[in-house]
Amino acid sequence: MRGEVLTYNDTVGSGLITGADGLRYAFDRSSLESRTSVQPGDSIDFVPMDDDTATAIYVLADQSVSKLPLNSKRSPWGHFVYCLTQKYADGTGRATRAEYWSFVLFFWLGMLAPAALGLLVDALLGFGAGGDMGPFRAISGLLMLIVLVGLVLPSFCVLIRRFHDVGLTGWLVLIGAIPYVGGLFNLVVSVLGSQPHANKHGPLPGTVERSTAEIFS
Repeated sequence: MRGEVLTYNDTVGSGLITGADGLRYAFDRSSLESRTSVQPGDSIDFVPMDDDTATAIYVLADQSVSKLPLNSKRSPWGHFVYCLTQKYADGTGRATRAEYWSFVLFFWLGMLAPAALGLLVDALLGFGAGGDMGPFRAISGLLMLIVLVGLVLPSFCVLIRRFHDVGLTGWLVLIGAIPYVGGLFNLVVSVLGSQPHANKHGPLPGTVERSTAEIFS
């Protein structure tokens, strides 16, 4: 995994690393493979351990490379655009919490914004009095339907990739079809942290942009 040295005390020979997964790992001098000392800010490659320590630490020769994975640099809107343009019908690979919830955010904004605008315009123009549906509210309903149809497939795919990111098979998204229990299960999975290492669905998102995992594998 790629990371960056946060702190290092050469006197005691220990320090902290922030990994591409956003977690922190402790390390000591004996874990350094490429040289005897490091400095805060050094870009490194290391192996994360289950006890939140790092081993097999190599200082990268090219310190001009980005210190954080590309995936983590995307804005919420960038994540949404990525899901629509590069992963529209692609459930392979992994999606971080940031990618998934960014998509959910703009999904609901795309659904609710036309409805709110239609209600507002109808109210300002005096339509819809007495509970009848005004013309702009009807138009907003059509726009909501178009948005829903357009985003169903990428929303399904990003959820599959979210399951992959925590190490689960994509088939488990079908549990969501179970009333009440299914929705709760999908919600719990969607808020879990990424596995901090490569799994059978690919590397940690951002460390390598391409995954060779197959959908539902």
